[in-house]
Amino acid sequence: LSTYSPGDGARIGRHAVAVSATVDVPTDKIDNKYPGVRFVIPEKFADRDASGLAYDVKPEGNVIRIQIRSDGTGAIGTE
Repeated sequence: LSTYSPGDGARIGRHAVAVSATVDVPTDKIDNKYPGVRFVIPEKFADRDASGLAYDVKPEGNVIRIQIRSDGTGAIGTE
């Protein structure tokens, strides 16, 4: 995770979180927002404003676990 330089980490404070998992698929459709891509998890999680996920970054080391559930909900926990 980076803020200003590769590997420098995130800024301290609360942040909206986005996560995506996709696979490439052949397509000739151009009306799709993401042609040639199929989302493996609900697409809403790729938008930090719609995901409903947020995390408070602290000064010490932060390790988080993002859980996306089959019912379309998600949660962030710490290890």
